[in-house]
Amino acid sequence: MSKKDNPPDFEHADHSTIWKSIQKNSDTIEKLEKLIRENSEVISTLRDSVQENSEAIGTLQESMDWVKRILTGVFVAICITLISLIISML
Repeated sequence: MSKKDNPPDFEHADHSTIWKSIQKNSDTIEKLEKLIRENSEVISTLRDSVQENSEAIGTLQESMDWVKRILTGVFVAICITLISLIISML
């Protein structure tokens, strides 16, 4: 087993060993807190992006619906025109 697998024996440790271990743990906790803050900021940014993308998708879907309506109207107009031409030729 490595040294990391076995915690220090604080019962028989001197004060400097205990203090070093406390300091090391404090440094680790500070680093973890910093990472948590950074991750929270990233998560917040991602939420904002998701919200913006959802709004953009909604707008795009509305635009696509209008395009479908317009194209359907154009298709119907072309069909009516073709039918009218065919009838007038008969």
